[in-house]
Formats: sequence, structure tokens, C-alpha cells
Amino acid sequence: MPAQRTPVRSGAADPGEINRGPGRAVPGAGNGNGNGGIRRRGVRRPGAASAVRGFRVVWLPGAHGGRLAYFSAQADAAYWDGVWQDIGLSYRRSRRGHLPHQLRSTFLSWAAPGGRVLEAGCGLAHFTVAARARGFAAEGVDWAPETLARIRTLLPDVPLRSGDVRQLDCPDGSYDAVYSPGVCEHFAEGPERILAETYRVLKPGGVAIVSTPCLNEYLQRRRHLYENGPDVAPTAAPDEWEDFYQYAFAPEEMSAILRGLGFEVVDVRLHGTLLTLATWSMPWLAQLPGSISRPLGLTVDKLPVLRRWGASCIWVARRPEDEQHGGDQRGERGGGERGGGREAGR
Repeated sequence: MPAQRTPVRSGAADPGEINRGPGRAVPGAGNGNGNGGIRRRGVRRPGAASAVRGFRVVWLPGAHGGRLAYFSAQADAAYWDGVWQDIGLSYRRSRRGHLPHQLRSTFLSWAAPGGRVLEAGCGLAHFTVAARARGFAAEGVDWAPETLARIRTLLPDVPLRSGDVRQLDCPDGSYDAVYSPGVCEHFAEGPERILAETYRVLKPGGVAIVSTPCLNEYLQRRRHLYENGPDVAPTAAPDEWEDFYQYAFAPEEMSAILRGLGFEVVDVRLHGTLLTLATWSMPWLAQLPGSISRPLGLTVDKLPVLRRWGASCIWVARRPEDEQHGGDQRGERGGGERGGGREAGR
């Protein structure tokens, strides 16, 4: 993948938690409320090159079905500072330990109770606050300075620090769990560097919980929805990548990358099927009131066949207790075989 420009992390609590920009929804991302609901703004019928207003969507061929690339605006620290400044801050639910449904079940199933947890790319830090309320020694890191300053005025007791998730200022083996909340898809050169750093700061036996937009089975079988636009090859000129926003990864591709970095992939969960359908083929779903879309989304996401169409995917990957299980491959892009873990929703 191209490395000419380096768009940076997203600080959302989960992909799709908010519209990332005025009148703009995140294409292919799940609902951060964990309920499978649908954001109304920014969804329209797909055109030749874009399924969501303001984004140009390009399919990049490759292993495991390739990936989707979205172009609109470079997601750097200033971009996210601008986005977060438009969001009113309330931590009432987070202070009670509220976590989105899909994240809650995954995080509590795999993270060591009371362990040390890092939210790497914390944004508004709702996850960090909720995890602390549940008894975890949670802290957040982000590099959007205005956002961090704003949060600290409200949450002086929550440990937040400025930093780059590709080069964390902490010793090896510092954390029992690292949550990557819709972060690594925003790097044009690919997710490997940030995930290798995640591996480094995890204790042996610790888990990474990685969430990104998903190139799901529904989209893989309907390539005509997005492949008719202007072609952007992996060797595109630098100026063609200046407006890179994010990738959407196939479950198999991200699993292979994680294994190639030394992780054991122990769980893969897709969610947000209603958002996939509303974004790409059934825009009328976006007009449903929340009282209908929320329970409907939850129900659909519980159905094994339809869950494979989820707009987002959460991977749980463990750093092996025995470092001989592949730790020497860190920093290389993996092409590991399928299998080797509980891969739900596939």
C-alpha cells in the first residue's frame, strides 16, 4: 500500500459512533452505540464511485478479497480536533460503566478483570471512563491536543496523555489489554505499524481489541456497487492519496495481518448489518426511527448468516504467552492461513 502520506488515527469510541464531519457519515462503519442502529445523515443511493455523500470509494485488489479505500479528507490530528469540538461532552453513562453492546460483550469476555488497559486513540475517551468505572486501570492516549485539553477540564481524575499510537511512550509489556477504536484504518501505508506497536506494549497473554470498517461478504459479492469509479491503483501518485480517509478490511485480511505480526487471533465479530444495507442498497432503512432501528439492528446482528454483512468488525488478538509462537515476525505484513481462533459471524 502507498506510504506517501500518513493519515492518522481516529479517536472514536467505536467506528460510526458519530458522523465524522458536518453532514457526513462514516461509510461502512458500525454504530458506536452497539445497537445496530443507523445514522440518518449522509446516506444516499450509491453512485458509480461513491456510496456515501462526500466520499469516493475505490476497491483495491489484493489477498483475501482486497480492501476498500475511502477518499474525502485526510484524517489528521487537526481534523479530529475539529470533529470533536462539535460534539457536546457528557460522561453520565460512561461513569456508570456503559459500553456499546458489541464492545461490552467482547471486552468483558477477553480482558483480564481489573487489568491495566490502554485506549489507543481515545478521542473523547468514553471507553476509558467506562472501563475505569468497571474496575479496570484504564488510561487513554491521543494526539488531538485541543480535544485532550477539553476532556481534562471535565475529567481531571482520568489519566489521559498526548502521544502517537504508532510510537507509544511506555515500556514493553505494559498492558493487559489495548483497545484500538477505529484507528488503524486511517493510515494510508496500512495498519501494520500501529498493530506492531500494540503487540510491543502488551504483556504476554494480553489481548488487542481492534475495530475497523469491514469489507464484508455482502460487499465482496456485490463489487459492482463500488468498482465502477475512477481507478486508484496501489501505486497511485502521491497527490491522489492526499485525501485518503480510511480503509475497510475483509475479516480474513486483518486476521492474516495480525497473525503475521505474531498475534493469535482468538475472536472475530461482525456487527452493524443494517448500516451496510442502508449505506449500499436500501437507503430507506436510514429513515426508520431509532425506536425501530435499534432493536431491529440488534436482532439482525444476532443472526449468524446476516451478521456476516456487518459494517464493522472487531478482532480479538492475543500476544502469545510463549514468544516463540511467531513474535519474530513482528513488523512484517502477514499472510497467515485462515483458522486459529473463534471467528464468529463469518
